[in-house]
Amino acid sequence: MVNARPDRHGLSGWVPQIRDRVRGLNLREPASWPAAMRYGLFLVVAGWVGLVLWLSVLQPLARQLEAERAREQALREEFKGKLARAGQAELLRRQRDRLQAEVQRLEAQLPGKAEMEAILTDINRAGLARGLQFELFRPGQVLLRTHYAEVPVILRVTGRYHDLGAFAADMARFPRMVALGSFTLQPLRDGLLTLDATAKTYRTLEAGEGVPPNQPAAPRTGRP
Repeated sequence: MVNARPDRHGLSGWVPQIRDRVRGLNLREPASWPAAMRYGLFLVVAGWVGLVLWLSVLQPLARQLEAERAREQALREEFKGKLARAGQAELLRRQRDRLQAEVQRLEAQLPGKAEMEAILTDINRAGLARGLQFELFRPGQVLLRTHYAEVPVILRVTGRYHDLGAFAADMARFPRMVALGSFTLQPLRDGLLTLDATAKTYRTLEAGEGVPPNQPAAPRTGRP
């Protein structure tokens, strides 16, 4: 059995032959070169061109592509956030519209300054209709709020318990706002009671009325 070993003398003999062939090449006429030489030169030039193309063009484009992908992801996240906020904004708009409608409804229940006398007359008539006797019926000082005026009416009426309760219920059903504030009941005689209370009614502000900018509004003691 014969071991196959590389022929060192043969390899060393090829080197001078290749060197002689390279020296004998005409650099001005590469078409006359042997095929192996031409293909080898083509591969070297193609590799060099590919390397230059990668370093100068493709690699920057690859970095730019990665940057654009990252920017695209960031824009997607931003779009999702804005889409969520847009849904919340629509909900807030609907809530605002409902609140504005409620404010308009409440404002419609506020009488003007000229109608306040009629409101006071209605309170007096409601008490008399229930058989109550007015011992005190005195409008108090008007309190100016930011958007409305509060008009307290100090009452002292005498009557039976159920009649006093019906009187309070009548005022609650007025088309205009009248709220019965702090009150006390004192027994009198023969089943009669004395009711001391403050009825609060509200009206819109007239032109020129309102809290001055440098003066805080009066504290609220009830709701309109």
